[in-house]
Amino acid sequence: MIRLVTAKRNERFHACKQHSLRDNVAGGRLIRSPETIKGQVNILDRCRHPNIIKLHEVFMNPVWIYEILEYCSGGRLYDAIVAAERHTARETANVMYQLLSAVAHLHTRKVCHRDIRPEHVMIKDNGLLTHCEIKIIDFATACEIKKVPFTEQLAMPYYASPQVYEKKYTYKCDIWSCGLILYLLLLGYPRLRTANQMNPRLMGPVLQSFLTEGVFSPIEEYKVFLTDDVLSILDQLMATEENERCSAEAALSCDWMRYQKPQPPALGIFLEGVPLNFNPGEAEDRAGMLY
Repeated sequence: MIRLVTAKRNERFHACKQHSLRDNVAGGRLIRSPETIKGQVNILDRCRHPNIIKLHEVFMNPVWIYEILEYCSGGRLYDAIVAAERHTARETANVMYQLLSAVAHLHTRKVCHRDIRPEHVMIKDNGLLTHCEIKIIDFATACEIKKVPFTEQLAMPYYASPQVYEKKYTYKCDIWSCGLILYLLLLGYPRLRTANQMNPRLMGPVLQSFLTEGVFSPIEEYKVFLTDDVLSILDQLMATEENERCSAEAALSCDWMRYQKPQPPALGIFLEGVPLNFNPGEAEDRAGMLY
Protein backbone atom coordinates (compact mmCIF):
# COMPACT_ATOMS: atom_id res chain seq x y z
CA MET A 1 0.00 0.00 0.00
CA ILE A 2 1.34 3.44 -0.95
CA ARG A 3 0.10 6.75 0.44
CA LEU A 4 1.01 10.38 -0.20
CA VAL A 5 2.30 11.99 3.01
CA THR A 6 3.69 15.39 3.99
CA ALA A 7 6.83 16.06 6.06
CA LYS A 8 6.02 18.32 9.00
CA ARG A 9 9.43 20.02 8.99
CA ASN A 10 9.19 21.35 5.43
CA GLU A 11 5.71 20.37 4.16
CA ARG A 12 7.21 18.48 1.22
CA PHE A 13 5.37 15.53 -0.29
CA HIS A 14 6.73 12.01 0.11
CA ALA A 15 5.44 8.55 -0.72
CA CYS A 16 4.84 6.17 2.18
CA LYS A 17 5.04 2.48 1.28
CA GLN A 18 3.56 0.15 3.88
CA HIS A 19 4.58 -3.52 4.30
CA SER A 20 3.14 -6.17 6.59
CA LEU A 21 5.67 -7.92 8.85
CA ARG A 22 3.45 -10.93 9.41
CA ASP A 23 5.04 -14.13 8.16
CA ASN A 24 3.94 -15.62 4.84
CA VAL A 25 2.05 -12.60 3.58
CA ALA A 26 1.69 -12.71 -0.19
CA GLY A 27 3.05 -9.62 -1.92
CA GLY A 28 2.53 -9.77 -5.68
CA ARG A 29 4.45 -12.75 -7.03
CA LEU A 30 6.49 -13.29 -3.87
CA ILE A 31 5.86 -14.60 -0.39
CA ARG A 32 7.68 -11.81 1.41
CA SER A 33 8.87 -12.65 4.90
CA PRO A 34 9.92 -9.91 7.34
CA GLU A 35 13.56 -10.81 6.64
CA THR A 36 13.01 -10.37 2.88
CA ILE A 37 11.38 -6.98 3.34
CA LYS A 38 14.14 -5.77 5.65
CA GLY A 39 16.78 -6.99 3.20
CA GLN A 40 15.16 -5.06 0.35
CA VAL A 41 15.00 -1.90 2.48
CA ASN A 42 18.71 -2.29 3.22
CA ILE A 43 19.49 -2.66 -0.48
CA LEU A 44 17.59 0.50 -1.34
CA ASP A 45 19.28 2.39 1.50
CA ARG A 46 22.82 1.59 0.33
CA CYS A 47 22.21 1.95 -3.41
CA ARG A 48 21.77 5.72 -3.50
CA HIS A 49 21.86 7.23 -6.97
CA PRO A 50 20.15 10.23 -8.62
CA ASN A 51 18.07 7.87 -10.79
CA ILE A 52 17.07 5.43 -8.06
CA ILE A 53 14.14 6.31 -5.82
CA LYS A 54 15.47 7.80 -2.59
CA LEU A 55 14.69 6.22 0.74
CA HIS A 56 14.35 9.02 3.32
CA GLU A 57 13.32 7.17 6.49
CA VAL A 58 12.07 3.84 7.77
CA PHE A 59 9.62 3.28 10.63
CA MET A 60 8.75 -0.07 12.10
CA ASN A 61 6.41 -1.57 14.67
CA PRO A 62 5.64 -5.24 15.45
CA VAL A 63 3.12 -5.44 12.58
CA TRP A 64 4.14 -2.93 9.90
CA ILE A 65 7.18 -1.39 8.28
CA TYR A 66 6.87 2.02 6.61
CA GLU A 67 9.26 3.29 3.94
CA ILE A 68 9.26 7.08 3.42
CA LEU A 69 10.29 7.49 -0.20
CA GLU A 70 10.93 10.27 -2.67
CA TYR A 71 7.71 11.44 -4.35
CA CYS A 72 7.50 11.48 -8.14
CA SER A 73 4.67 13.53 -9.59
CA GLY A 74 5.42 12.94 -13.27
CA GLY A 75 3.81 9.50 -13.47
CA ARG A 76 5.10 6.22 -14.85
CA LEU A 77 7.30 5.82 -17.89
CA TYR A 78 4.81 3.18 -19.03
CA ASP A 79 2.08 5.82 -19.31
CA ALA A 80 4.38 8.09 -21.32
CA ILE A 81 5.08 5.24 -23.76
CA VAL A 82 1.40 4.39 -24.11
CA ALA A 83 0.41 8.04 -24.61
CA ALA A 84 2.83 8.56 -27.52
CA GLU A 85 3.08 6.59 -30.74
CA ARG A 86 6.84 6.70 -30.36
CA HIS A 87 9.55 8.98 -28.97
CA THR A 88 12.39 10.85 -30.62
CA ALA A 89 16.01 9.77 -30.36
CA ARG A 90 16.74 12.68 -28.02
CA GLU A 91 13.87 11.83 -25.67
CA THR A 92 14.83 8.17 -25.72
CA ALA A 93 18.51 8.86 -25.03
CA ASN A 94 17.64 11.09 -22.06
CA VAL A 95 15.68 8.26 -20.46
CA MET A 96 18.09 5.49 -21.39
CA TYR A 97 21.21 7.31 -20.19
CA GLN A 98 19.67 7.75 -16.75
CA LEU A 99 18.28 4.21 -16.67
CA LEU A 100 21.58 2.59 -17.65
CA SER A 101 23.49 4.81 -15.20
CA ALA A 102 21.26 3.58 -12.37
CA VAL A 103 21.59 -0.06 -13.47
CA ALA A 104 25.38 0.28 -13.69
CA HIS A 105 25.34 1.69 -10.14
CA LEU A 106 23.30 -1.29 -8.89
CA HIS A 107 25.55 -3.84 -10.58
CA THR A 108 28.68 -2.14 -9.23
CA ARG A 109 27.24 -2.62 -5.75
CA LYS A 110 26.47 -6.26 -6.53
CA VAL A 111 22.70 -5.77 -6.68
CA CYS A 112 20.36 -7.09 -9.37
CA HIS A 113 16.90 -5.50 -9.68
CA ARG A 114 15.37 -8.43 -11.66
CA ASP A 115 12.15 -6.64 -12.62
CA ILE A 116 13.01 -3.53 -14.62
CA ARG A 117 10.11 -2.43 -16.80
CA PRO A 118 8.36 0.82 -17.74
CA GLU A 119 5.90 0.38 -14.86
CA HIS A 120 8.86 0.47 -12.45
CA VAL A 121 10.38 3.68 -13.82
CA MET A 122 8.90 6.94 -12.55
CA ILE A 123 9.22 10.44 -13.98
CA LYS A 124 10.24 12.83 -11.22
CA ASP A 125 8.22 15.93 -12.03
CA ASN A 126 8.38 16.73 -15.74
CA GLY A 127 6.36 14.91 -18.36
CA LEU A 128 8.61 16.04 -21.22
CA LEU A 129 10.95 13.11 -21.82
CA THR A 130 13.56 15.32 -23.44
CA HIS A 131 14.24 17.03 -20.09
CA CYS A 132 12.78 14.73 -17.46
CA GLU A 133 14.52 13.01 -14.56
CA ILE A 134 13.63 9.36 -14.00
CA LYS A 135 13.75 7.09 -10.95
CA ILE A 136 13.85 3.29 -10.77
CA ILE A 137 11.36 2.06 -8.16
CA ASP A 138 10.03 -1.18 -6.66
CA PHE A 139 12.89 -3.24 -5.28
CA ALA A 140 10.62 -6.13 -4.24
CA THR A 141 12.60 -8.57 -6.38
CA ALA A 142 16.06 -7.02 -5.91
CA CYS A 143 18.75 -9.21 -4.41
CA GLU A 144 22.48 -9.55 -3.97
CA ILE A 145 24.39 -10.80 -6.99
CA LYS A 146 25.75 -14.23 -6.21
CA LYS A 147 28.25 -16.48 -7.94
CA VAL A 148 25.58 -19.07 -8.72
CA PRO A 149 22.83 -18.27 -11.28
CA PHE A 150 19.41 -17.09 -10.14
CA THR A 151 16.58 -19.61 -10.56
CA GLU A 152 13.41 -17.70 -9.60
CA GLN A 153 11.21 -16.56 -12.48
CA LEU A 154 10.13 -13.19 -11.07
CA ALA A 155 10.00 -10.69 -13.94
CA MET A 156 6.85 -10.11 -15.96
CA PRO A 157 6.89 -12.53 -18.92
CA TYR A 158 7.08 -9.83 -21.57
CA TYR A 159 10.18 -8.25 -19.99
CA ALA A 160 11.99 -11.45 -19.00
CA SER A 161 15.21 -12.47 -20.74
CA PRO A 162 15.53 -15.91 -22.39
CA GLN A 163 17.57 -17.16 -19.43
CA VAL A 164 14.81 -16.20 -16.97
CA TYR A 165 12.50 -18.63 -18.76
CA GLU A 166 15.20 -21.25 -18.41
CA LYS A 167 15.45 -20.40 -14.67
CA LYS A 168 19.21 -20.02 -14.91
CA TYR A 169 20.23 -16.38 -15.25
CA THR A 170 22.52 -13.65 -13.91
CA TYR A 171 22.44 -9.87 -13.42
CA LYS A 172 22.44 -9.56 -17.23
CA CYS A 173 18.65 -10.01 -17.06
CA ASP A 174 18.54 -6.31 -16.14
CA ILE A 175 20.39 -5.44 -19.35
CA TRP A 176 17.83 -7.30 -21.48
CA SER A 177 15.03 -5.37 -19.78
CA CYS A 178 16.79 -2.07 -20.51
CA GLY A 179 17.08 -3.10 -24.15
CA LEU A 180 13.37 -3.78 -24.34
CA ILE A 181 12.59 -0.36 -22.85
CA LEU A 182 14.85 1.22 -25.51
CA TYR A 183 12.95 -0.76 -28.14
CA LEU A 184 9.56 0.39 -26.84
CA LEU A 185 10.61 4.04 -26.60
CA LEU A 186 11.88 4.15 -30.17
CA LEU A 187 9.13 2.12 -31.81
CA GLY A 188 6.13 2.47 -29.53
CA TYR A 189 5.56 -1.23 -30.35
CA PRO A 190 5.12 -4.00 -29.48
CA ARG A 191 3.12 -3.34 -26.37
CA LEU A 192 1.63 -6.66 -25.42
CA ARG A 193 -2.01 -5.66 -25.81
CA THR A 194 -1.41 -4.04 -29.20
CA ALA A 195 0.64 -6.99 -30.38
CA ASN A 196 -2.13 -9.40 -29.45
CA GLN A 197 -4.72 -7.28 -31.24
CA MET A 198 -2.65 -7.22 -34.43
CA ASN A 199 -1.60 -10.86 -34.18
CA PRO A 200 -3.82 -12.95 -31.84
CA ARG A 201 -1.38 -15.85 -32.08
CA LEU A 202 1.38 -13.76 -30.46
CA MET A 203 0.61 -14.85 -26.91
CA GLY A 204 1.24 -17.69 -24.48
CA PRO A 205 3.76 -20.28 -25.76
CA VAL A 206 4.12 -18.44 -29.07
CA LEU A 207 5.05 -15.18 -27.33
CA GLN A 208 7.50 -17.06 -25.11
CA SER A 209 9.09 -18.60 -28.20
CA PHE A 210 9.49 -15.15 -29.78
CA LEU A 211 11.11 -13.78 -26.65
CA THR A 212 13.45 -16.67 -25.87
CA GLU A 213 14.71 -16.75 -29.46
CA GLY A 214 15.19 -12.98 -29.55
CA VAL A 215 12.67 -12.69 -32.40
CA PHE A 216 9.85 -10.17 -32.73
CA SER A 217 6.95 -9.62 -35.07
CA PRO A 218 7.94 -8.78 -38.69
CA ILE A 219 6.03 -5.47 -38.41
CA GLU A 220 8.22 -4.33 -35.50
CA GLU A 221 9.84 -1.52 -37.53
CA TYR A 222 6.72 -0.48 -39.40
CA LYS A 223 7.22 3.01 -40.87
CA VAL A 224 10.12 3.72 -38.50
CA PHE A 225 13.70 4.41 -39.54
CA LEU A 226 16.39 3.40 -37.06
CA THR A 227 20.01 4.42 -37.50
CA ASP A 228 22.81 1.86 -37.54
CA ASP A 229 24.14 3.22 -34.24
CA VAL A 230 20.93 2.65 -32.32
CA LEU A 231 20.38 -0.75 -33.93
CA SER A 232 23.87 -1.72 -32.82
CA ILE A 233 23.31 -0.84 -29.17
CA LEU A 234 19.88 -2.48 -29.29
CA ASP A 235 21.45 -5.70 -30.53
CA GLN A 236 24.06 -5.57 -27.76
CA LEU A 237 21.50 -4.98 -25.01
CA MET A 238 19.18 -7.72 -26.26
CA ALA A 239 21.71 -10.35 -27.29
CA THR A 240 20.05 -13.72 -26.80
CA GLU A 241 23.11 -15.20 -25.07
CA GLU A 242 24.09 -13.61 -21.77
CA ASN A 243 27.82 -13.78 -22.47
CA GLU A 244 27.25 -11.69 -25.61
CA ARG A 245 25.08 -9.10 -23.88
CA CYS A 246 26.89 -5.86 -23.08
CA SER A 247 27.21 -4.31 -19.64
CA ALA A 248 25.45 -1.10 -18.60
CA GLU A 249 28.81 0.71 -18.57
CA ALA A 250 29.55 -0.35 -22.16
CA ALA A 251 26.11 0.79 -23.31
CA LEU A 252 26.67 4.22 -21.76
CA SER A 253 29.83 4.74 -23.80
CA CYS A 254 28.39 3.70 -27.18
CA ASP A 255 28.43 6.22 -30.04
CA TRP A 256 24.65 6.65 -30.19
CA MET A 257 24.38 7.38 -26.48
CA ARG A 258 27.30 9.80 -26.41
CA TYR A 259 25.85 11.84 -29.25
CA GLN A 260 22.14 11.72 -28.40
CA LYS A 261 22.23 12.12 -24.62
CA PRO A 262 21.50 15.63 -23.28
CA GLN A 263 24.51 17.94 -23.30
CA PRO A 264 25.06 21.16 -21.28
CA PRO A 265 26.03 24.33 -23.14
CA ALA A 266 29.74 24.59 -23.91
CA LEU A 267 31.99 26.65 -21.60
CA GLY A 268 29.18 27.18 -19.11
CA ILE A 269 27.47 29.78 -21.30
CA PHE A 270 23.71 29.67 -20.78
CA LEU A 271 21.86 31.28 -23.66
CA GLU A 272 18.43 32.75 -23.08
CA GLY A 273 15.71 30.30 -24.07
CA VAL A 274 18.14 27.40 -24.56
CA PRO A 275 17.51 24.35 -22.33
CA LEU A 276 20.40 22.98 -20.27
CA ASN A 277 20.43 19.76 -22.28
CA PHE A 278 20.55 21.52 -25.63
CA ASN A 279 22.49 19.64 -28.32
CA PRO A 280 23.34 21.64 -31.47
CA GLY A 281 22.93 18.50 -33.55
CA GLU A 282 19.26 18.20 -32.67
CA ALA A 283 16.69 19.02 -35.36
CA GLU A 284 13.42 20.22 -33.82
CA ASP A 285 11.31 19.46 -36.88
CA ARG A 286 12.09 17.04 -39.66
CA ALA A 287 8.72 17.06 -41.42
CA GLY A 288 7.32 14.55 -38.97
CA MET A 289 10.21 12.11 -39.28
CA LEU A 290 11.57 10.40 -36.21
CA TYR A 291 15.19 11.38 -36.93
